[in-house]
Amino acid sequence: MKRRSQGRVLAMQYLFSQDSSGDWTDEGFDEFAYEQKAAPDVREFADRIVRGALEHRTELIQVIEAATRNWRCARMPMVDRNLLLIGAWEILHAPDIPANVTINEIVELAKTYSTESSGAFVNGVLDSVKDRQSDPPSS
Repeated sequence: MKRRSQGRVLAMQYLFSQDSSGDWTDEGFDEFAYEQKAAPDVREFADRIVRGALEHRTELIQVIEAATRNWRCARMPMVDRNLLLIGAWEILHAPDIPANVTINEIVELAKTYSTESSGAFVNGVLDSVKDRQSDPPSS
């Protein structure tokens, strides 16, 4: 598995644990990454994702919910919800990562770590986030 893929998995695991506990801080990330025996470059990339996703969490939830029809984040499977946070953050706040690369990576993680239909669901939501992000604002 590529280093950035490993970083996304580590970020997903940390965000999942925070989601489970309701503690939306990054204060325990360093210890968490150390316990997972993550390589320094994996830890660095995951840290960037975690801090960005937590800093922009409210905005990202709004963007994700706007990109879905009749789906609130609270109703989504927890793995999907956290993968969507990662994907939406990368699309909106990490211009050095091509959106299509992000979408492909997040879809593969959804297929691996979530439900049978999660890959298609996550793909559709992130495609919509990407399309909305690239649409010029209407006057």
